[in-house]
This record gives sequence, structure tokens and C-alpha cells, in this order.
Amino acid sequence: MHFHGLREPLVVAAIMLTISQEICQAQTAPPPVLRTSQFDQRVLETVVSIERRPSPDKEIPVGTGFIVRSSRNHLILVTAKHVVIDSDEKLVSDLVYRLNRIGGSTQLVRDADLAQIGVGSWFLSPQHDLAVRFLPIVQESPVKAIPLDRFVEEPQVEAGTPLAALGFPMGLRSVDHYKPIARRGMVGRADPLMVLADLFVFPGNSGGPVVYVPMSKTGDVSTDGAEIVRQEMLVGVVSSFIPYKEIAVSEHTKRPRVVFEENSGLANLVPAWIVKAFITTGDVMSFDETLSRKR
Repeated sequence: MHFHGLREPLVVAAIMLTISQEICQAQTAPPPVLRTSQFDQRVLETVVSIERRPSPDKEIPVGTGFIVRSSRNHLILVTAKHVVIDSDEKLVSDLVYRLNRIGGSTQLVRDADLAQIGVGSWFLSPQHDLAVRFLPIVQESPVKAIPLDRFVEEPQVEAGTPLAALGFPMGLRSVDHYKPIARRGMVGRADPLMVLADLFVFPGNSGGPVVYVPMSKTGDVSTDGAEIVRQEMLVGVVSSFIPYKEIAVSEHTKRPRVVFEENSGLANLVPAWIVKAFITTGDVMSFDETLSRKR
């Protein structure tokens, strides 16, 4: 056989070898992981366990918070006001915040230390069950923040809006690799000052974020010609559950003897637009500007 040149068979051989290698790699490569949820798991990394530390070797979970990014790129911890004040409406003095640590375990950030490094204290809303404080960038922590453009506006929230509440009900959190618990629900009614959610929350959920969960992120979805939002958005902050009370009456005296109280499955939320207004006006906005000048 005669070849016009030695280069041609060598090129063909190289191509065949490359194809053979790609086939082998395709056969041995692990298949892609098929997801079972469209929920953006990164939202979970904005959630913080708020705890008390009465002694150096003891922490008690008291509520949930989450991190927001201000318009000037500062980190703000948001929670319900009743989580961080006592029965005398004074700030709790032994608060700590549990954050994930890169590579494993968790780390505690003491509120007293934050005041000393110049990020101020808690700002308490006079009208709403809402409190915020600034955080420094915590080293070795993978925490993420919800930007202000991921807050829903009042006209967007309506009955039937699907929700997920993220937090630590009944203090259920791990000191090693904590992850918040997600619970499904929907908006029952939306008012300018309060969102009523068809949602089971419990002590420990207070202060946690409630986010809109898109029913679908693909395909053509619309209602009355309006597009459906396809990304997770903050709807509100857990304030309280609404109890159902039933009174037991004595058969002999006909007087009330015992009151039974249960969770009705309805929850009050501080709306996202109220949280946004609190962060972007007044003393909180002024402190945000002050931090920017200190950079």
C-alpha cells in the first residue's frame, strides 16, 4: 500500500484515540445528580440561629434570624423584636449567633463583641415585631445574604402565594452542621401591615424568614396575562402563631375550669415591605451610611 504521506495515518490514529478516550470517560463518569426540588438551597445559608449563653459551656436556642445585604453592601441580621428583648423590654445581654463554619462545625458570634468592634447594637422597630443589627464579615463562614431586590412588594402578595418558613422550631438545630428546617404554607390574607399565613410555626421559628417558593421555574406560566415570579423572594418575618383556645366547663359549677390552647396553623408575619422600609430609612439608614464613611 502506498501513502501520500506519513502524517495522514498518524492524524487519523490520534483522532481515533481521542474518541476512544472520550467514550471511556463517558462510560466511567458518574451520572449527574437528579434534583428533586426547585427550591434554591442557597437561601438556607442566610439563616442564623439566635441563642442565649448563660454560661461559657451552655447555649440555649431562643429564635431564628436571617441576613440581609443593605444597599451599601453591609450585612444586617434581621429577627423578631421579642426574640432579643426580655419581659421588661430591655435587650438581652447574653445573646450569641450561631453561624456555619467552612469545613465543618459551627461558630458562635457574641453580641457583646460586635458592639466593641464598632457595628453598633440592635435597632428596634417601635411599631412592629422587628429588630435588626449590623454584622461584620465573619471569616471562615459561608453565610449568604438576601439582597433588597429580593423583597416582595405589597401588590405581589395575595391569597394562595406559596411559602416556605425557614428556622429552628423548638430549638431543633445541630451544633455541628446546622441547617434550618423548612415548612410549607401559603398566604391566607395580606394586609398593608400584616401577612396572615396558613403555616405551622412554633417557638423557635420567631424571627425566621418566610420566602415565596415558585411553583415552577420553567415553562410558560401566567395568570391573567401577568408573568409569575420565578425566583425565591422574601415575603415576611415570623412574628407569632395564632392559638386556638377551648374552655372546659365544670359540670357541677358550670364555671370555666381549664383552658386548652393549641396551634391553629395560622401565623402572623411582618411583611417584607415593612422590613425593607425599616432598613432603608431613619436610624438604620443613617448607621448604614456611617459605616460606609468609615471604610
